[in-house]
Amino acid sequence: MFGLNTLQLGAVALAAAFFMSGVAYVKGRSDGKHLAKMEALKTINSQLLERAETDAEINETDLAGLCVLLGGEWMPDDERCD
Repeated sequence: MFGLNTLQLGAVALAAAFFMSGVAYVKGRSDGKHLAKMEALKTINSQLLERAETDAEINETDLAGLCVLLGGEWMPDDERCD
């Protein structure tokens, strides 16, 4: 064919197969890293949004309400949380 015997053609085919599997491995690894990074960013974004909602709720709450949110009991006479 190209002046190569059967053994040489087999070796070329084997080398090509190893090369292509290496390329596929690197491509798959890169895609996997990208997907993991995007998932991590989505998680961080949702956590930040949840934190912003919590912060807004706390900022709008007075001391008595904050005491109750934290599981305490507001003592209005002493203005303290137990």
